[in-house]
This record gives sequence, C-alpha cells and structure tokens, in this order.
Amino acid sequence: MATSNIQYIKYQDTQIPVKISLERRMNAMISIGRQYVYLRIPAHASQKNVDKHLAWAENWIKDMLEKKPDLLKKYQVNAYENGRKLLVNGVQYVCEVVQSDKMEVQIKLKENNVLSIKVPVVYNPTRHNAYIQKGLSRIIASQNYQQIVKRIHELNKMYFGEHINDITIKYNKSNWGSCSRNRNINISSRVLFAPPDVQDYIFIHELTHLKEMNHSSRFWDIIKKIMPDYKEKERWLKRNNALCDF
Repeated sequence: MATSNIQYIKYQDTQIPVKISLERRMNAMISIGRQYVYLRIPAHASQKNVDKHLAWAENWIKDMLEKKPDLLKKYQVNAYENGRKLLVNGVQYVCEVVQSDKMEVQIKLKENNVLSIKVPVVYNPTRHNAYIQKGLSRIIASQNYQQIVKRIHELNKMYFGEHINDITIKYNKSNWGSCSRNRNINISSRVLFAPPDVQDYIFIHELTHLKEMNHSSRFWDIIKKIMPDYKEKERWLKRNNALCDF
C-alpha cells in the first residue's frame, strides 16, 4: 500500500508543495500536477535514499521552472487580505481577516455577507490557505445548496427523467463534477463562480452520465442535442479555471 507526505521546496519566493509517495515500484518518478509536484519513490527505499530523491527532485523542479517559468504561477499562493471580495453565484462576499492566538483557522459567515476568517498569528498562506478555501467553500456551498439541487432536478425533469440518488456540493479542484454508478451526482463548489449557462452545462454533463457512464459518441450526442453550444461552455471553463476559486 502506498504512503505519502507533503514537503516544500523553495524556489525564489514560492514554496513548491511536493507530494512524496512510497509505492511498489522499481524506480523513482517525478511529475507536475495541478496542486503538487508528485515524487514517487520505491517503498523499500531507505531514509537516505528518500533524501537523495528529494534533492534530485529539487534540482529537477528548479531546472524545469527555469525552462518554463509560467509553471510557477500554479504554485504561487496569495495571502487572504482584509477586505478581499468574492463574487459567488451573483452574491458579493467580503473577507474580514483577523489574527487569532489559536493555531487553527476559524471561519464563519456574519451579517451582510461578511466572511470572518481568523488566522494564526504566524499565518503561512502555503500551509493555511487550503483550510481557508475549504472553509469558505463549505459555508458558501451551504448557502447555495438548495438552489443548485433545484436546478439539477429541473434539468433532469426537462431532458432526462432519470432517478438521482443524491446530490452533494464540495470543494474539488480536480474536476467540475462527477456521477457515480450509484447515481450520486457530485458538484465542485468552484462551479458557483461560473455564469448560470456554464453551470447548466456542468449539471447537464453529469446528468448525461446517468444514461452513459462514459464519454462515448452517444454521450456527446446527448449533450449536443440539449446544448448545441456546449463547446463554448467548455472553453469558458478552460479560460477561467484559475479564477473560479475561493
């Protein structure tokens, strides 16, 4: 069974998260992902070899970033600032960031759509922002849950007439949505940053999986019949992917 942990390699002023996995393999492998640089090491490697592979990974990452400096943008993390505004599903929220003597991040929704974010005195965006994103997502998703569920059922009634077991909204950066064989539809809370027609495309995409659990030509024929301009929605998601986040 693979085990993993995350370490950070500093490049210029940016902390690059490296997810180290010990796996049943013969050789080490490194790759660049959306959230991490992945370093896969043979499970039988000694600590000395792990350190050796990490040093190799550090040199590899620095060489790669020198050749392709734009890659650094995906790992640059901005601190949450007091007064930052988030426009989500047509509603503007304002972040109220204050320091706390507690070690953990605390988030709550106050009156007038103010998001109170309490951060430790030693606030490290690289380490703490993931908690803040998930906390903001949880609060804002709960505010929009009923509206999203209602819209998915409306689209299902109009075009599909399929049984839906459950609908969940949670923070997910790896995809915009998914549909399981148990007929559970999962929607990423990042969808809330998209305009209504793009949201509809994502909902229709996942509803189509209730009929076709793959991306076959039949799957895309159904999508195209319902939403002929669906490729425009996909282009919007690709262009604005980085902006659709908490």
